[in-house]
Amino acid sequence: MVWRISLPAIPMRTADQFPRKALVVEPDKGAAELCRSALEKDGYEVRCVDTGVLALIAARETAPDLVLLATQLRDVPGNEVVAWMKADPSLGSRPVIMLGSDTEQVAEYGFFLRKPLSAAALRRTVGEATRS
Repeated sequence: MVWRISLPAIPMRTADQFPRKALVVEPDKGAAELCRSALEKDGYEVRCVDTGVLALIAARETAPDLVLLATQLRDVPGNEVVAWMKADPSLGSRPVIMLGSDTEQVAEYGFFLRKPLSAAALRRTVGEATRS
């Protein structure tokens, strides 16, 4: 006996139709939630973590298109996390936006948002970082 099953056509999705992924690494829950909210409004799928070690694990698991990273974390400095990510060939090309109060610490990374964060500044900087 031969079974014949008719399935509905499933439209193919192109890469630009999948949600972009963002990783937010921020120990301050209020700042992390502001980032999450603003990024989700712009169509990002967002994962938040609060330590550098978790950031590296999450980045390897999710391959984010964008990383927002606090300069001050509980376990390691944010610039160490950037160095780890840049050393990993699968993660090195991701744009990183540093979040903090000292612009001199992160000048070499290109994108920086001063705390306290605002949604408007965040969205503007994300636009700049993802266009470069």
